[in-house]
Amino acid sequence: MGLNLFERIENIKSYKSGKLKEDYGDFFSKYSTYEGYLSRLGALADKYDFVSNTFDKGSSEGRVIPVSRVSSDNTKKSNRFMFTGLMHGREFIGGEVCMGILEKICSEQNKKILENAELYFIPVVNPDALVRNVVTVNSGSHYGTLQRQNANGVDLNRNFQDRFDDRAWTNKISIPILNEEYSGKHPFSEAESCFLRDFVNSKDITGAVSFHSYGEVIL
Repeated sequence: MGLNLFERIENIKSYKSGKLKEDYGDFFSKYSTYEGYLSRLGALADKYDFVSNTFDKGSSEGRVIPVSRVSSDNTKKSNRFMFTGLMHGREFIGGEVCMGILEKICSEQNKKILENAELYFIPVVNPDALVRNVVTVNSGSHYGTLQRQNANGVDLNRNFQDRFDDRAWTNKISIPILNEEYSGKHPFSEAESCFLRDFVNSKDITGAVSFHSYGEVIL
C-alpha cells in the first residue's frame, strides 16, 4: 500500500534535512571508494598475468581514470569490448557491476574469452564526483543530494558528439544545482569524455556497455 500524504511529507522533510545518513550506514564498507577501486584493480593485476592496468590522468581535476585490460597476450584481437561504470558519480552500482564482471572473468579464466578477445574495464569514468560523494555521504551532510555531474557541473553522458545540437534547450543551461543534465559548452568539452573518445579510437573498440542505475532498465 502506498504512503499517505503525511508519511510522504515526513519523508521529504527527512530527505531535505540530511537525516538519511542512516540509510547509507556503512555504505562504503560494501561499495568501493575511488581508492578502493584502484586497490581492487591492482590486486587483480598482481594475481593474474592476463590482467594489466593503466592509470592515466583523465579527470577534470587531474585524477587518474583506471583502465584494466584482460586478454591472454598483447596481440590485437578482432573482438575488443569495453565496459564502463560511474559515468554518473552517484550511480554507485554501475562501478560495482563493472568490477563484478571483471572479477568473475578473472576467477573463471575462460580460455576461449582470453584467447579471442580483448576486454577493457573502466569502472570509474567520473572519479571527481565519486570522491565528492564519498565525503558527502560519510559526513552525513548530503541533504538528499549527491553529485551526478563532473567537477565542472557537466553531465558526461550528454557531452558526446552524437545529437549534441539536438538536445533540449534545458540541457544547455549551466546551473549545476538546478540542471543535472547540462551537456557542456560543446561536444567533448570535458576531460573525461575526451578520455573515453581517445581511448575508444586508440583501441578501435568493437562493442561497449555503459553501466548506469537510473530507471533500472537495460538499454
